[in-house]
Amino acid sequence: MKDSMWYASSIAGIVQANETNGEIALKLDLSTIITDEDRLDSAIANMGQQFLFFRGNFPISNLSFSDNDNEIQKDFTGKAKLTINGITKEITYTADIFSFNNDDQFAVGNNVYPLRIGLFFEFEPEDFNLDKVFKWLTNGIEVEVSNGLINRTNQGGNSIFPK
Repeated sequence: MKDSMWYASSIAGIVQANETNGEIALKLDLSTIITDEDRLDSAIANMGQQFLFFRGNFPISNLSFSDNDNEIQKDFTGKAKLTINGITKEITYTADIFSFNNDDQFAVGNNVYPLRIGLFFEFEPEDFNLDKVFKWLTNGIEVEVSNGLINRTNQGGNSIFPK
């Protein structure tokens, strides 16, 4: 098991991109993570309610962008603070923002989300004592937000990241 690779997913993460203060944040309840390893799922459940907090710089000052083809992508790399188990470390992340100009295929119910975000970062489990939660967590952990929805109706709201 030591060099095994597991895949996990959660649909409970919240990403906030704040144009006003130039910040991007992610909050993920670790108890919502489902893996393909039963013993790891049990260890996660026994952690109780723990959160992964991510907060970094967000260099896109205006999310109202488009091009002649009605779609555009902006990519960037930044630094962020990652907090798990009360431990905070600086990491590097990459992100892409996509605009599809109100294409209906990005509707959820009556809400249309023309802006999507992809976010990626990685970290070492021992840096956050996760190897103590599950002793086989020794390989690097990659976190990816795929096709995240950006809801622009909550502009200027409070940060989801604790001060």
